[in-house]
Amino acid sequence: MAETQWKYYLGRGPEVDDILARAGKAKNDVASARHDLLEEYEANGFLPGDKHRYTVIGLLYFTKPAFEFMKYTLSESKTADGREYYIARPFLRHSKGKELAEKLASPAVTIDPANNLINLLGMSCMASIQSEMPQGGQTVVWSDAVQKENIVLVRLPANAPRQRILGAAPKIPPYLKLIKKEMYDALMGGDFSVLQNQK
Repeated sequence: MAETQWKYYLGRGPEVDDILARAGKAKNDVASARHDLLEEYEANGFLPGDKHRYTVIGLLYFTKPAFEFMKYTLSESKTADGREYYIARPFLRHSKGKELAEKLASPAVTIDPANNLINLLGMSCMASIQSEMPQGGQTVVWSDAVQKENIVLVRLPANAPRQRILGAAPKIPPYLKLIKKEMYDALMGGDFSVLQNQK
């Protein structure tokens, strides 16, 4: 497989501060609502509905509770420390089960992907990478963004041989500055001394 070609960006300043505040508030609001739901149903955790954990579809318990409005399954897997746990899903034939299902599907406990940092920055992008091997197929990669202290680092797939942007490439906002991979790697590792010569 061909190596992915990236462009790297550094963002900081008032515009980035505002975006980070919005992303943080959205995340904190969902975390608070999820915490309240765990307390209400005396649960130990959530069963995610997708790999990003944007949604939740059930509750997790270390000890099987006695709620009649849930269906329980002992998980085949265990926690990192070896504990067994039960997966509890709403029993929809019960009025309280329907109520729980509605709470789990509520926007209050669902992370809105539009509030993800990459989307708030307007830098969401995909690229297709063609394999160097005959009949090797292709791979799709996505842009990503990471907050480090009060700055944001963006990695954007570049148009390159065997690699093409799918759809329109995002317009780079003025508060994102193109940087070299070495600086990106240093900042990702927590070395902020490389910012001293940056305006």
